[in-house]
Amino acid sequence: MASVSLSLLMASWGYGPDRDRCLDLKTDPELGLELDELDELTLNIFEILLILKFSSGLRHRHQDDHKCEKLETPKPRMAATQELVQKIVESKKNAPPSKGRKGAKNAATAAKVALMKFKMHASGDKGLPQTERTYFQVFLPKEAKDPSLPMFFCSKWSVGKVVDFAASQASLKNNNNVLTAKKLRLCHPETGEAFKMDASLQSLLSHTDCPLHNGDNVILEYLDNKSSGLDDVTDYISSS
Repeated sequence: MASVSLSLLMASWGYGPDRDRCLDLKTDPELGLELDELDELTLNIFEILLILKFSSGLRHRHQDDHKCEKLETPKPRMAATQELVQKIVESKKNAPPSKGRKGAKNAATAAKVALMKFKMHASGDKGLPQTERTYFQVFLPKEAKDPSLPMFFCSKWSVGKVVDFAASQASLKNNNNVLTAKKLRLCHPETGEAFKMDASLQSLLSHTDCPLHNGDNVILEYLDNKSSGLDDVTDYISSS
C-alpha cells in the first residue's frame, strides 16, 4: 500500500524512475529505510518529506532558481537599443552618397520658407486671385532707397509687365521706352542672366535647367542695351 501511495504521489508531480534520478519505490537510498516496515503515521511523515523533496526538484526547471552555469544573463533593454542605434549610424556612414538634384530641391524648399515669411507684407495687385500670385523678393538697383522689397505678380504676366509693375511699386525711374536710355531688366538670382522681356513669368517658373520658384529672389537693375546680364550677383544678394 505504501508503494502504491508513493507511486501515485510521484506521478502527480510528474516524476518517476525515468526522470532526473532513479528512485526505487520500495527504498530511499539516501535514508536507508524500507517503506514496507513503516507504520501508518511514519509513512504519512515520509510522504510529506517526499513532497518537499520532489517540489524542490521542480525548481530545476527555472535556471535562475538554482544558479545554473548555462544561465544567460539578459542584456539590459537600453543597452540593446543603443547597440541597434549604433549599427544604424555606422551603416549610414558607410553608405554611398545618394545621387539626385539636391541643389534644385534645396532651392525649392528655401523658396517655400521665404514665401511663408514675406507673403503677409508683400506689395502687389490685391485684386489678383491667390492661385495666380507669384511672390518674389525683388532686389532693387544699387541706387534705390531700399535694397529689396517683397512683391507678388500675376504668373500670366510677361517679364516686361513684371518689370513695369515692380518699378512702380518701388518708385523707380523707368525709361524702358526710351531708345538710348539704360533699361530696367529682371535678372536671375544665381546666374545673373537678364530674362527676355517677352517671356512669360510662368515659363520662368517651369524652366527645366534654372527655374525660378514661387518665393524666390530676383534682381532688378539698369543695364546697357547690349548687356545680357549681371557680372556678379553677390553685389546684390549675399552668397551666405
